[in-house]
Amino acid sequence: MHLARLSFGLPVAQARVCAAVCAIALTAFGCAGHKQKTDEQIRRAYAAGAASARMQMQQTQVQQPVISPSGDPQVRILGSVRNPVLLWSDGLSLARALVLAEYQPNNPPASITIYRNNQPLQIDPQAILNGADYPLFPGDIVYIQD
Repeated sequence: MHLARLSFGLPVAQARVCAAVCAIALTAFGCAGHKQKTDEQIRRAYAAGAASARMQMQQTQVQQPVISPSGDPQVRILGSVRNPVLLWSDGLSLARALVLAEYQPNNPPASITIYRNNQPLQIDPQAILNGADYPLFPGDIVYIQD
């Protein structure tokens, strides 16, 4: 009986066995393209994790007080104010800083955040209008959102 031969010289039965072995090997071990994709996913995940760690390290670094050229500590007010940089003095409070910075809009702000040592402290603007107050420290950054 004559067996048909494939172009690379194997009988059909042997070629089928070889094809089955190759299929099992690809299933078990994957192909080179899949390994490259997996390696790329690992590299991307590592890079994302490293970037996240760098950001966390930057956020946890101690914020240095802002010092003016004259050597005096400052507080910065970001938002609609006429005077965004205030010299800090003992007893400076958020309400006093808003007055000194000359908050511009006629309406109360939508939100106020004090950043101290890179940690945000959310302040309810209505609480300030009702008489609550918060002490400020050298290097604080007050963000006022209209």
